Amino acid sequence: MRLIMPCMKCTKEHGISEDDLLFVEIHDDSYYDCVCPRGHRSTIFMTTPKFEILFEFGAMALIDGYTREAVSSFAVSLERFYEYWIRVQLLHNKINHDTLDASWKQVSVQSERQLGAFIALFIREYGLLAPLLPQSTIELRNKVTHKGYIPTHQEALNYGDQVLQYMSCLYRQLYDTRYGGISKLEGIELGRAVSRAPELTATMADATVFSEAVKPTGCHLQDALIYLEGRKNRIYKI
Repeated sequence: MRLIMPCMKCTKEHGISEDDLLFVEIHDDSYYDCVCPRGHRSTIFMTTPKFEILFEFGAMALIDGYTREAVSSFAVSLERFYEYWIRVQLLHNKINHDTLDASWKQVSVQSERQLGAFIALFIREYGLLAPLLPQSTIELRNKVTHKGYIPTHQEALNYGDQVLQYMSCLYRQLYDTRYGGISKLEGIELGRAVSRAPELTATMADATVFSEAVKPTGCHLQDALIYLEGRKNRIYKI
């Protein structure tokens, strides 16, 4: 799947034109080094958190009928959300980000360790039991991931919606109570981007299914998929 990006220099000089659009393959790295048809070179840093991008992959897979791939992407999105949540909490509490990076390496290889860190830290920060997905939802994820189970469209939709509502609720709480940590994490990522690419042309954040769901009005995955269907041809190219 490729992301459609306008050339910043062409946009400034001529406005947005279809002839100047860049098509870049979405990859694990958030840096995109692009050359437009007029020869302008751009280095663009995608600021959208990885968990949002992974959830978007799941939503696109579900639209295209790939239910197993959708569930897998939703599940991995949740794992990366736990990492995001933990980093925000610790940065809010003034933990040095280099120390955080070094410590994360000790838990990054096992999702069970990451979940354990989330549960313990949630109790520490809020004095409450950490909210978790229903056991039946976890069991579906395990069947798909470990046993090759092929879920129906409705099963994949229900699973994705439960993950979406769960992450949205935790993110709103995070935003309301730990915004300082969110801001610090964004600043660290941007600082690393500038350090890595001194000629950084622009930053870019994509509107995603998650960003729709986390709005005050909220939305369920079924409605978000309709929204995605209407805009996907404007931002993505297969």
